[in-house]
Amino acid sequence: MRKKVISTVVIVALVAGGGWWWTSRRASSAAASNQPQYIFATAQRGDIRSTISGTGPVASVNGVLVKSNQTGTITQILAKDGDRVKAGQVIMMLENESLTAQLKQAQVDLANNQASLENLLNPQATAVRAQMLKVENAKLTLKQRQQDVERLTVTAPRSGIITAVKVTAGSDIASNAVLFNIFDDANATFTVPVPQSIAGQLAVGHPVKVTVPGFGQVEGTVAKGAAAATPTSGNRDANVPVAVALPTIPGLRPGMVGQAVIEGAGLDQPIQANGSVDADLIEVRSQVAGSIAAINVAEGDRIAAGDLLLRLASDSLQIQLQQAENDLATQEQSLKNLLEPANDPSGQLRQLTAKIEQSQITLATRQADLADLQVKAPVDGQISSLTLRVGEKVTSNATLFRVADYGQMQITISVDELDVAKTKVGQRAEITLDAIAGKTYAGKVSKINPEGVFRNDIATFEVTIQVDQPTGLMAGMNATVNIVTEEKLGVIWLPAQTVTVRQGRAFVQVLDGTEVKQKEVQVGVRTSGQVEITGGLNEKDQVIQTIIRPSTQSGFNLFGGNRQQTQTQTTVPVDPTQRQQMRQQGTVPRTGTGTQAPQTPAGR
Repeated sequence: MRKKVISTVVIVALVAGGGWWWTSRRASSAAASNQPQYIFATAQRGDIRSTISGTGPVASVNGVLVKSNQTGTITQILAKDGDRVKAGQVIMMLENESLTAQLKQAQVDLANNQASLENLLNPQATAVRAQMLKVENAKLTLKQRQQDVERLTVTAPRSGIITAVKVTAGSDIASNAVLFNIFDDANATFTVPVPQSIAGQLAVGHPVKVTVPGFGQVEGTVAKGAAAATPTSGNRDANVPVAVALPTIPGLRPGMVGQAVIEGAGLDQPIQANGSVDADLIEVRSQVAGSIAAINVAEGDRIAAGDLLLRLASDSLQIQLQQAENDLATQEQSLKNLLEPANDPSGQLRQLTAKIEQSQITLATRQADLADLQVKAPVDGQISSLTLRVGEKVTSNATLFRVADYGQMQITISVDELDVAKTKVGQRAEITLDAIAGKTYAGKVSKINPEGVFRNDIATFEVTIQVDQPTGLMAGMNATVNIVTEEKLGVIWLPAQTVTVRQGRAFVQVLDGTEVKQKEVQVGVRTSGQVEITGGLNEKDQVIQTIIRPSTQSGFNLFGGNRQQTQTQTTVPVDPTQRQQMRQQGTVPRTGTGTQAPQTPAGR
């Protein structure tokens, strides 16, 4: 049954002069005739646009947080906030006496092993000894080059779902750069708050029914007891988190919400509580520097452990590998020429050579650790967030500063779960800022995070918009973004309140002589204020928007009468489903409302 929206408008003639006389006479005439009046809307041609809006701060696209690889004390800072730097430029120097001591010890160990080998060999074998060391050094170098080339192929360390791709094809990356995030849905858990008195009765393995919208109900088990947990509120019977292990559910994502039902375990009645899927995220990092040659996966792909994720290209590593192979072949041939038919029956020579090889590896590791005490800029850009001072001590993985290229800017907004499905990468956006009044920037949706954030019973998703020409923008400015999800130009439309939807069919009211009739129309795009008409009406056709039905009531008249004119105004009803759809579309009409002044049907 259609719901009618009735509003009563009481017109009290309190206007002096000619305006009062005209209004009073018109109301009196309508009352006398006791006929309804109509406000019409005209089907007109114009534009309809559906948008999704949000706000967020302006940020650089290529911003990198630089972290320390070692613990140490700052001895030098060679740049300051605002300085432009090049990739590889030294920004900060650290000191770590322990690493320095370890390097010296590695140097001593290598020298001792080399001296032992020298003592083993007689003076006549000096040339053989020197050549064997060259062969071992060549083998070590070749092994390192082979490992570096193998690391150009990046494979999945575990099975799961790709939730984030952090790099783009053709870009250059440094060693230890984050490449992918993987969600291990085979080990997903569902965290639900349970009163502590009940949690104490739940043993690990206790069955729990979990329902996630879109995935149905699954059987999980308590993965971790919560009896000993202390409520943060201090109330001994406050809620404590209980982790429920879930089976593998294709398509499940971190942040999705649902409901858990706990039965048994001596409970008087089932316990129902809302919760969310927890993320077990794995970071995949590069082990060598190079350029991205090919990315074999995309966000949302399911992968297995060992699957190929990405290939890097590095001409320098390939050249170094070929040089190492050639050098080893040359050194082995030289040794063969010296030794033939020499041998080492006691094995001492081989043992010492192996020790030297290990000492060289240790020394190389210590040298790399010490090199990490020089903190360098990973990319070209501008220094920011450098607040540390000389003499301060930093720990491994501590954030030191940020390097960003402010020539490319982006804005990230939160979009709720009702709208995110309508958002697509590549959709255009309009951007305005209070700080830059009167100017609108253009942009495009560059990324939609598949991981939602659940807060206040609503899941929101981060959507990133890259600004086309960010001249004048500064990081941190607050921006308002309107993403255009759908747009129709030059179409016939009506005000939304004139169209009623019932059981999937759309209707308008028209006046046929003196009779109001329902007329079916075909509709397209809908917004909160407009509905596209694709069939059933022509441009400039009129439909009823409001019906005003006069009625007479007795009462005191300030001007000497005891009768007062009132009007009952009936607006075309809007179906609740239609209202919800329009609310979700959330846009403002570009052209006018298309309404006209009240009219009385001809001949009445």
